[in-house]
Amino acid sequence: MTEKKLTRRQALAVTGGTVSAGLAGCLDNFPGGDSSPETGPLPEPEYGDPDRTYRLTATESDVSVASDERHDGWTYDEEYPGPEIRAREGERVRVVIENDLPEETTIHWHGMVLDGDNAMDGVPGVTQEAIQPGEEFTYEFDTEPAGTHWYHSHVGLQLDRELLGPLIIEESDHHVEYDTEETLILDEHLPGEPRVETSSRNGRGMGGGFPDAPPAVGTLVNGQLPREPTHVDVEEGERIRLRLINAAAAATYRFGIEGHELLVTHTDGPAVEPVSVDTLEIGMEERYDVVVEAQSPGRWPIRIRPVRSSTPPGRAILDYEGSDGRITEEGSAVGCSS
Repeated sequence: MTEKKLTRRQALAVTGGTVSAGLAGCLDNFPGGDSSPETGPLPEPEYGDPDRTYRLTATESDVSVASDERHDGWTYDEEYPGPEIRAREGERVRVVIENDLPEETTIHWHGMVLDGDNAMDGVPGVTQEAIQPGEEFTYEFDTEPAGTHWYHSHVGLQLDRELLGPLIIEESDHHVEYDTEETLILDEHLPGEPRVETSSRNGRGMGGGFPDAPPAVGTLVNGQLPREPTHVDVEEGERIRLRLINAAAAATYRFGIEGHELLVTHTDGPAVEPVSVDTLEIGMEERYDVVVEAQSPGRWPIRIRPVRSSTPPGRAILDYEGSDGRITEEGSAVGCSS
């Protein structure tokens, strides 16, 4: 059977629109970058009556990616990925962030339109003053558009220090039917302090990475290495919605599940005309929602392979209730073993 693979270009054709390469904005604060803060007044924050309120603390913490592998990292609430922030479409959300780090920080709400809320966009020196150590800042915004999004630091290389988490905005009307859902965050494993000697806009953009990116030593799924993978539990007959987020700074991933097709239903948040594929490529900062029909009992590898990179692949497990514990394999659709 011919493999059906969804690439970024095909996804844009499905949506009938275009998506900007948002990574360039997120990397403007790297050392050696050619951006500079605007001069003039910063936008004035406006606060109202929020429907939901969250509180996060950015702090130094111990990060475990396997039972025998840990490193010093920076996280939100000592969790990696950070706590899920979830709201319904159109609600007003308030997030109070306390900075317990040794340097300044901000949060960017990736995917949010922030119409009228530019002061909440999290760009230091442009939309807000950076949050200094020991201080806090209150973000507040309307949740549009619906879909799978994420939040992350917008200062220097802090994104590569585990300062990120999922931002899920539930639709008013479901585009497709499903029984259960799971969020999978794909990321590079950078156990040391991420450093880059030089940076340039050359080669930036979806799938292109950026020159001299901090070298990754592995691929993580929800903060776990493949030798102790994240398990996605399902029951036979269920339709599970997987919310996929590529949080890597410099990697495109090919994603596939042994023995199962992926019904792509949303890209970068909004719904699209559903299309069935065997694998798909997920560029930096992109999000895909896929629905998987659980019709093949067993324990099946969910494979994540970096494209155009020698970085070791990642893996999770689609684990059916009542499985015998053995991994079921038919030969990798994404061209990797893990």
